[in-house]
Amino acid sequence: MDSLKKKAMHYTSAENTGAQLLADEASRQSKAKKIRRVLEEEGVFPDHAITLLDVGCSRGLILKNLVSGTRFCVGIDMDQHARAPEGENAAFVRGNAEELPFISSCFDIVICNQVYEHTENPEWLMKEIRRIMKPGGTCYFAGPNKYSIIEPHYGLPFLSWCPRSVADIYVRITGRGTSYPERPYSYSGLLMMLKDFDIRDYTGPVVSNPLRFHASDELRPGSLKWYIANIVFRLCPFLMPGYIFVLRKKRV
Repeated sequence: MDSLKKKAMHYTSAENTGAQLLADEASRQSKAKKIRRVLEEEGVFPDHAITLLDVGCSRGLILKNLVSGTRFCVGIDMDQHARAPEGENAAFVRGNAEELPFISSCFDIVICNQVYEHTENPEWLMKEIRRIMKPGGTCYFAGPNKYSIIEPHYGLPFLSWCPRSVADIYVRITGRGTSYPERPYSYSGLLMMLKDFDIRDYTGPVVSNPLRFHASDELRPGSLKWYIANIVFRLCPFLMPGYIFVLRKKRV
């Protein structure tokens, strides 16, 4: 079985749905606009006095679209093929998100976008993010739901619902890989993992108004998918494909 850490070191060169999207500049630009809009709603971006960290920055395409709204940006990833824009106000660090190589309380904003499920210990990842955030700092957090109907990285229905041994076999017989090492959490599991933060859930606002949040490429307003997503969120949010939260570091 592949370990998550081993896979993360070569994720951008892998042949799965998630890895392919990381190389799609239009898709990454759309994601950056969505992140930017959420941070604007929170009143923390743009601000040329802030420092920003993108955890799991991959090819740096999201960071590339955010750097101009900050004083200084850093991208970090352990992938051997990862990179990020570097210059007067941007830097790239190769490293492990579960052992962030930064002093405590040094970043105003942290981006943790579709990263937690790729780590061996998501709880420790979030402890590290909380440690390096300044008091009152903000984290944009987005990640998949264990009970999503279609698993986003492999495009297989109910994959993440399966026991680990069954999921490994499922991935192999469909030719999507050799194992399924990702570990998405349920909605309640995510809330438990993030219990040390103040949480504001942006999933509903994004689903109900995808144009405002630059998400219409995934959820076209007025489409059947859009109507279904709104019904699911209202009636059974624990079945949403994924969630978007803004996390605030509690002041002590």
